[in-house]
Amino acid sequence: MAKLISVFSRKSLALNKFSFFTLVIVALSLSASGIYNATSQPSIKSISVSLPGLPTSFDGYKISLLSDLHISQLLDSAWAEQVVSTTNQLQSDLILIAGDLSDGYLADRRVDMAPLSQLDAADGVYAVFGNHEYYFDYDNWRHFYKSLPIQFLENQHIILDKNDDKLVLLGLPDDIAATQGAAMPALETALSGTPEGATKILLVHKPVDGLNASKHGIALQLSGHTHGGMIRPLGLLAGPANNGFVRGLYDVGNMKLYVNAGTGIWTGFPFRLGVPPEITVITLRSSPAM
Repeated sequence: MAKLISVFSRKSLALNKFSFFTLVIVALSLSASGIYNATSQPSIKSISVSLPGLPTSFDGYKISLLSDLHISQLLDSAWAEQVVSTTNQLQSDLILIAGDLSDGYLADRRVDMAPLSQLDAADGVYAVFGNHEYYFDYDNWRHFYKSLPIQFLENQHIILDKNDDKLVLLGLPDDIAATQGAAMPALETALSGTPEGATKILLVHKPVDGLNASKHGIALQLSGHTHGGMIRPLGLLAGPANNGFVRGLYDVGNMKLYVNAGTGIWTGFPFRLGVPPEITVITLRSSPAM
């Protein structure tokens, strides 16, 4: 009996060692894969979005959406140059950046940020501030961003005109602006003076307030912030903090809401599994007015 117990004990010990080392190998493999996925170049995700009442002149209009680049030591100038090159090659009508362009202080990131000045689209490049814009000396960053050929919209709108048809783009700052005494998001201010009946697109970092935007006649809201949950099951955890908007396309009342899963990754958690980084190409399509 004692010999039988001894045999089983040795087998159990061997099995436990095997299980332990198997788990270690699996964990290391997943970690390596997660970090590689997080720091790789973004893939192109193409979608078509039908907007009721979109003028025919804007049917087929193409928007490249970037978000959460988090340019840093991890995602440096070489990474940024490739993202810019890929985006420009898409030859979109408009390039939009939904916030969180960088991580760190301007003195450390200036060279890494330089490639963004090469972004180019027929109707321009527009952006809004995300929460990370306010974490590292906001005033310096704001001054630097204003020097780039990128127009940052702070409770403002611009009107795109084709053959006398109009498309309105609005932009809001992030709500964390209050911590820096900066302007808080004010949708009604951004809407002031917009042409009545024109199709309106809202660019704002966080998707959480989508329901409110839908009540103000916005046809399409474009956001980021969530990184798509980073690890597929974690989307369930990110959902409640963002009113259920984690990644992809949503119907919110009469409005469409698209959440970009992040073009880059935050250095505090540089990990992705099942949620690749993306550059979103959104093609607008006309549909009958509702």
